[in-house]
Formats: sequence, structure tokens, C-alpha cells
Amino acid sequence: MSTSIMSLYWILFSTLTTPTTENVSFQSISELSQTPAHHRISYGSHPLQQGDLWVGNPDQPLLLIIHGGCWLRAFGADHLAPMASDLHQQGYSVWTPGYRRTGEDGGGWPGTFQDIKAALNHVPQLPKTVNTAQIILMGHSAGGHLALLASHEKPVQNVALTIGLAAITDLPTYAQGSNGCQKSAVGFMGGTPAELADAYQQADPQQKGTYQNTLLLQGAADTIVPSSQAQLPGAAVTLVPGAGHFDWIHPKTNAYQTLLAALKTVK
Repeated sequence: MSTSIMSLYWILFSTLTTPTTENVSFQSISELSQTPAHHRISYGSHPLQQGDLWVGNPDQPLLLIIHGGCWLRAFGADHLAPMASDLHQQGYSVWTPGYRRTGEDGGGWPGTFQDIKAALNHVPQLPKTVNTAQIILMGHSAGGHLALLASHEKPVQNVALTIGLAAITDLPTYAQGSNGCQKSAVGFMGGTPAELADAYQQADPQQKGTYQNTLLLQGAADTIVPSSQAQLPGAAVTLVPGAGHFDWIHPKTNAYQTLLAALKTVK
């Protein structure tokens, strides 16, 4: 990403207003209002291979958002609905495809990632009222890990920008941590980095070379994905003081305003 674009991100970030809240909980997301999606789009035959679509202004890029939840069966894309609703009100079309996760038949590595690639390959088949000629690919937490991998393999054209929101970028290091999400990385992979070195290399964004048109947004107060994960060769990084793990998907935070500013740089 060019220096001028990175500078613009910083200018936009530094002029934001005071946040209404920060370091929010996952529970607080469920208390937010949301608007119904216009369509539920399937990209495969499995019940989880589908996602909600909000149709916005065809002049705006499509936002394809991959949900987090530590790759676990317990967390689906439904918690993205308040974020997607707000982004739709900003004029964007938003698609939030689900995927098979750890604990489900076909979930875990590599099945989960195969679902993400299949969803991206389905983008040209979305309704014609959606601008698929310009796409912003985003992922939160474990979804950020999947989005970054997919962006490097380029399963679909027209991705103008990839954004990792509190994304897991160094999978072997993350899997050696002690918090619940870090432990779930071992379950997702089916073993430890020492046991499955080749598989971890395939699943590790750090091993994929240089990332172009990629932005990592990270909260300094994140205790689920530490700020040390916010680094990839070639990627721009914005660290937001006081922001926690879930601030990126909560429309009433300073971190979310930083995200909106980044989206507006894509025309």
C-alpha cells in the first residue's frame, strides 16, 4: 500500500470525534439494533454455506465480511448483523457468508478455508444490483485470518482492499497462547504447531509473502488477539488506543469510526 494512502488513514483517524464507548463486550453487540437483510444467499449445499445480503448503493463497493468466533461451531455470522445494518445505512451492499467451523462435519482446517474460497468465487453470482466490480474484503478475528489467506490466493478478482479487524496473522505463535481463542486454534488445525508443522505453514498468513492493498486494524486493549499479531509484510497497520477486540464490529465506538474512514478511501 502506498505511503500516501497510509498517510490518509492517519489523517482520517486523528480527526475523529470522541468515542461513545470503547473496549466493548461481545454481549453488547447483541443488544444493538439491526435491520433485516434483503436476501439469504447460498454458495454451497451445506446449511452453513450461506450468508445474509444487504443491498445498498450500486456505486459503492461490495463489503464482504467474514465473521470471527475462534473458528468455533458456537459462533455464526449473526453477530455481524448490527454492523452490516449500519454499513448498509452508510450506502454499502454487505454480504456476511457463514462457513463450516470446528466441531462440524467438514469444519476445521482445511474445510473452513475451502468454504471461504467458495463464497468468494460465488460473488459474481450475487444479484446484479450489487457492485461486484469493486470489493472490500474484511474479516474479524479468526475471520480476519481467513480473509487474509483468501486475499493472497485471490480466488476472486476486483478486491480493491483487504482489511483485517483484530486479525490473527501469525497462526503458529497464536496457537501456543493460553487464552480460550488461542487454544481453539489447536482444535481448528487438529493439532499443535509441533505436530502439524506443514499444515500450519499452509494456514499461516505470515508465510504467504507480501500483502498489497491490505490494512490491519488493531485495538491496543485487545486481550483476545494481542497487538503483536498486527503485522504482515507490506500491510499498513493502524493501532487504536483503548480499543478492545469487539470494538471493530460495534457501530458506536471510536474504532468503528476508524474503519469507516478507511472504507471511504476506496472510491
